[in-house]
Amino acid sequence: MDCSCSTFVIGICFRCGISADKSRTAISLCAKVFIWTVFCVVVVTLVSAYIISHLQMYLPSLHSATRSNVRDMILEIQVRNTTVLTPRPDACEACFSHNFKYVIDNNVMCKLYNDSQEIDLIIFIFTTHQHQQERNAIRQTWLNCTNKNKANIRYSFLLGEVPDENIRKLVEEENKIHNDIIKEDFVDTYQNLTYKTMMAFKYAITKCPHAKFVFKTDDDVWVNIPGLLKVIQREKMTLQTAVGGACFHGANPHRNLDSKWYASFQSYPHDSYPGFCSGTGYVTSNNVVNKIFEISKNVPFFHLEDVYVAICIRKLGYRLHKIAGFNNIRPSFDPCLYKGDNLITSHEVPPEMLISYWNTTCTR
Repeated sequence: MDCSCSTFVIGICFRCGISADKSRTAISLCAKVFIWTVFCVVVVTLVSAYIISHLQMYLPSLHSATRSNVRDMILEIQVRNTTVLTPRPDACEACFSHNFKYVIDNNVMCKLYNDSQEIDLIIFIFTTHQHQQERNAIRQTWLNCTNKNKANIRYSFLLGEVPDENIRKLVEEENKIHNDIIKEDFVDTYQNLTYKTMMAFKYAITKCPHAKFVFKTDDDVWVNIPGLLKVIQREKMTLQTAVGGACFHGANPHRNLDSKWYASFQSYPHDSYPGFCSGTGYVTSNNVVNKIFEISKNVPFFHLEDVYVAICIRKLGYRLHKIAGFNNIRPSFDPCLYKGDNLITSHEVPPEMLISYWNTTCTR
């Protein structure tokens, strides 16, 4: 406390009839309070700055909680670790275990309804809780061939967990109607799509092992199922050791922080990816899915799921197989193209457009 402040305090004490000794004691006490206040403010400021600047570094996945209120509390604050302190290794020993618990588990999705029935294809569609309109549009259009999961083609919408109880309840009610949702208790974020992929693969090999082929796509994609089945029939031997789709054999990590596909040097310390097949739509055999799931235990987590699948494919000695007709963009609409044999997938097709496309016939 400076001299002018001390003089001011002594003056006030004198006017109030307080002795000089007591005045000095008051000054000493004020000084101590002032110093401790400044110290606490500095500490709180530094700690807050540290927490804010490092918050994005901590994204541990949500594990099962026995009580819903505990789960909600954890979900509100959890984020997945996208930036690690040391560069991500290329291999590890049992470092990546997909040990999440089912929140919604529809065992009937791969049920066989007679002794001669087979499942040629199971389709996994990545979605989010809020996208009910997208799911309904897909159910009304290109999924109608599944006969509500009783035909030789089966499907499921895939979700992680969210903290909003109202949204969760809406999804639970939706599932009671359609019985076509699978959900585990990892946090449902873009950074956790690799967990969603492993959930799909685990489901395919444990609950639908009799399915011959597996197709992964998103809820904003037009899928030409008849065309896809023709591709599978034509490429069935190749897909025993390959993943097929809109595949790219050369790609570099995005180092720009503003990019949706940003990957830090620590999370991926190489200058190029081993290629990838766009997550907007790729197909493979259940055999490959089984092998990917097994080898993933020794492949460190990487948040871009299609790149992670490609990393596993390379370690298996398998390959990425580019197939004409798979698009990670939206080609101009022509009903004869979209319903013919030359287009399998089209990306970024909103619900209204999807229904409109479906209801338009080819007149040539």
